[in-house]
Amino acid sequence: MKKLAIVGAVILLIGVLTAAGGFIAAKGDISVLDIDGAFWRINTGKASETERAERTFMPDGLKKLEISTISDSVKFGVSNDGLIHVAYYAETNKEYAIKEGGGVLSVSEKRTKNSVIFNFDFSFSAGDTTVLIPEGLTLNLDVTTVSGRAEVIASGGETTVETTSGAVHLEGSASSLKVTTVSGSVRLSGFAADKIKVETVSGSVTGSLSGSQEDYAVDFSTVSGSCNLERKSTGSKKLEVSTISGSVQLSFAG
Repeated sequence: MKKLAIVGAVILLIGVLTAAGGFIAAKGDISVLDIDGAFWRINTGKASETERAERTFMPDGLKKLEISTISDSVKFGVSNDGLIHVAYYAETNKEYAIKEGGGVLSVSEKRTKNSVIFNFDFSFSAGDTTVLIPEGLTLNLDVTTVSGRAEVIASGGETTVETTSGAVHLEGSASSLKVTTVSGSVRLSGFAADKIKVETVSGSVTGSLSGSQEDYAVDFSTVSGSCNLERKSTGSKKLEVSTISGSVQLSFAG
């Protein structure tokens, strides 16, 4: 009896930890969990149905673009027809919610709602969410993924990118940039901004920034990761990098 009680307690503890991990990954939004009438669901195959969908939007009056995905990667590009294009794969176990209003266009990946508490979904995503923005259009960008990669071309406004494990690659320019990851790596390609803040736990931070090192007031924090930057209190721009174990290797394009 004592052994059974111990085994039961261990199983219960595993269940509680799994639930907590799922809740954290979903950022408290249980709507991203797949619920279909069973207590546990395990899906190990490819999605049974996929369909490529594309929406176009007029940029007039638009000030901010919000993109949120769970497993899908996000790739930005340049539109050649003056319109904003958003393309994604709709699958049987997920859907996209698109809202437009108040100068904000919001695109969010959601897991299909059914009635299960936990979903173990190992299905393969059919593709990426692609966003094309007209060249010269200034927009504030807010990009969030859990495990998807984020390849962002900033378009001059305030830019925020947040991932859990997805890698981040940034190009273009912004008035300000904030990147937050847990284990996802961050790479900057000649990025330009007056204020840049990068925070990771174990992800590396590499690449190059526009301008010379003299342009930036630099501050960084690391516990065990290496860093090639030198602290500097003067400069018209601001660069802050914080990591626990990730390495930092940044250069300046001059």
